[in-house]
Amino acid sequence: MTRDQGAGHVAGSCALMPQPSALSGGRLGLILLLAAISFGVFRWVLYGQFAWAVVQGAYTPQGPLGGDFIVFWTMAKAAFTDRLGDLYTLEVMSLELDGRFLACDGDCRLPLLYPPTFALLMSPLKLLPYGVAFPVWSIGTGLFYFWSLIRAKGRTRALLFAVSSGAVLSAAITGQNGFLTGALLVLALTSPARTPLIAGIAAGVLTVKPQLGLLLPIAYIAAGHWRAVGIAAVTTGALIALSLLAFGLSPWAAFFGAVTDHWGALSGGDLDPRYVISPYGGALHLGLPSPLALGLQLGATVMAMAATAVIWRREAVPPALKAAIVLAAVPIASPHALYYELTLSLAGLVLAFGTGGAARLHWGEGLALTALWIASIFLPVPEGALIPLAAIIALGAFALVLRRVLLVPLCSAPVVAVD
Repeated sequence: MTRDQGAGHVAGSCALMPQPSALSGGRLGLILLLAAISFGVFRWVLYGQFAWAVVQGAYTPQGPLGGDFIVFWTMAKAAFTDRLGDLYTLEVMSLELDGRFLACDGDCRLPLLYPPTFALLMSPLKLLPYGVAFPVWSIGTGLFYFWSLIRAKGRTRALLFAVSSGAVLSAAITGQNGFLTGALLVLALTSPARTPLIAGIAAGVLTVKPQLGLLLPIAYIAAGHWRAVGIAAVTTGALIALSLLAFGLSPWAAFFGAVTDHWGALSGGDLDPRYVISPYGGALHLGLPSPLALGLQLGATVMAMAATAVIWRREAVPPALKAAIVLAAVPIASPHALYYELTLSLAGLVLAFGTGGAARLHWGEGLALTALWIASIFLPVPEGALIPLAAIIALGAFALVLRRVLLVPLCSAPVVAVD
């Protein structure tokens, strides 16, 4: 390849690089931001009215307010008692929920699938009644999530788009831990070289939901962040040791038994794919048999692992983009990631497109991001929906982040002539 040919090749690729877009600034960008905020406020007000009606007894929902948080709070109540291990049996947990929540009425068959280390984190909430514990959990972890993005230099405009998105509302009202795990991943990924202590501790605590940390060791090892690896290992070991001292061995045995049984059921296709954001869930939603869906998921997981290893080895990639690719890849790599974990994809988009060092949007990126924001407000999709919207959103976020990651180093590198 001649020098002129090499220059032309890079110039052609760099033509695809993000350029200033009306969607990222100016009057149109401001209009879109105001529309997003207004709609987000409208949805939060509607939910507030619904919650107040339930509290006042004017409306009886199909289940308790807080969704899955009832499992976390019940786990917290059982912490430091002999009942913790028993709750890993689905029938025991269901009876416990029925006894604590009249709105369950026999329908709250929710398994406990978190290790005993999670009970250590949740145990302070046992001191609070449920009506206080739920908002404390949801608001507290939400603030933690957005603080982590602010710490990562997220721009105000990007954060406002994020807080008004469907992903944030879903994470808040389901009472799940998408905010907590999202914040821990952001902290683990944005500072392993500069502050390995913070990154390592965050990575170690994330083992309370270990499937979401699948890509972290690959990223750390590829980039040579050995101090963060060591601190993460020590943190994990300390959490396990504390849980053994506090609860004994039986809850751990019950946990592994519950996870094994649940994995067997899910691998057989026993789940509602409307809520699943991974390729596995998307394939099941389209009607593919479970073995084929698992094969597609395996390919997606390997792709995510390879992308993480390659990108984290490249010094030319900015740290924010390295963090963004892992955040966006985790929902692709984890077969049973659910729609409230789109907070990870959202954090990846904020780091890729909404930090101080990020290039301005290409018009195509702006349109794609707008489409993802709009799509998120329709989750979860109703029963019978033909399109696997949750999986499409996660895949679209990953594709957008990957495109930006791959183009930036290409256009920042000098042209090398090969005679």
